[in-house]
Amino acid sequence: MAAYVNGVMSAPKLPELSTPVLLADMDVVEGNITTMSAHLAGHHAKLRPHFKNHRILPFARRQIAAGAIGLTVARLSHADLLLREGITSVLLSNEVVDDRSIQHVVDLSAAFPKQQLLVVVDNAAVVRKMARIAEVANRSVPVLVDVDLGLRRTGVPPSGVLGLVKEVVDAGLRFRGLFGYEGHLQKFEPVDEKAAVCLKTLSEFSALRRRIEQSGFPVEILSSSGTGSMPYALLVDGITEIQAGSYLFMETGYEAAAPSFKSALTVLSTVISKADGHHLVVDAGVKALSAERGMPTVKDRPGLQLRDLHAEHGIIDLAENASSIEVGDRLEIWVHYSDATVNLHRQMYGIRMGAVEQILTIEANA
Repeated sequence: MAAYVNGVMSAPKLPELSTPVLLADMDVVEGNITTMSAHLAGHHAKLRPHFKNHRILPFARRQIAAGAIGLTVARLSHADLLLREGITSVLLSNEVVDDRSIQHVVDLSAAFPKQQLLVVVDNAAVVRKMARIAEVANRSVPVLVDVDLGLRRTGVPPSGVLGLVKEVVDAGLRFRGLFGYEGHLQKFEPVDEKAAVCLKTLSEFSALRRRIEQSGFPVEILSSSGTGSMPYALLVDGITEIQAGSYLFMETGYEAAAPSFKSALTVLSTVISKADGHHLVVDAGVKALSAERGMPTVKDRPGLQLRDLHAEHGIIDLAENASSIEVGDRLEIWVHYSDATVNLHRQMYGIRMGAVEQILTIEANA
């Protein structure tokens, strides 16, 4: 089957690929997109998936075609890229605080007046700085106030939200709503308590919206949640956007928290050494696979256990029933943490029924 790089046809075959290389099962990816669309069907909340999970423009377009209202990004460079690619609505989920970055936001707002770039804020001094820079350009930047929902990363505590909203409005910026991410609950255990904790957190977020509106500030957007908390967010009145990203590829470290989505990513590796009856060595180490949140696992080989990752080597322990594997054989390794593993690669090969269908460019994390 033909494969394409930026629209140019080529024809690599799976056995011809130089390893280690990142593979995506296209049937699984498409199934995950369909499953997410089914979850959101009939709900007021819409999907605004995270671009950082894949950083691939064709996948961003597929997500939009499947009903996403826009994309979430973690980096200003990715907001710039998506706006230039015609994505109509982009949410920058990290604070921009320096003059140069704020000027970039203002310039993008001016360059793409028919599109929407939303930014988040959690600091009054930054709000005032942003307003001054925007005023010089005669622009009004749309912002969401970032609320700490318990992750203790960015965001103001709920008690400080109204004060910051007033700062935004008084400074002349466009207050559009509230942003929050309950990242600490995505893989919360035990599972039977997760629903109660997620519903409590998100219901309090929705109640905060009502309090802000009662104070005279309309809240158009209430943006929150990830793949692991999405089912509970859909039960909470008032939430307008779901920021889920991991659902697209899933990963072995997340599947238990979101069982309706399936893992799609593997790294194809080659066995380059073997100690009979003891261990194998493959050519995929920490430069090809992330193990920072747990060790990846070998696909469809129950007798093999990935024990350690060095810079360029993976050490795989052998069970007796796996001794038939020889140097030169190829093994696929399930990705345990997709965001960090994608970050190690510049290309991804879309695979269907064992054949290369597409070569996908992973955008730089500049």
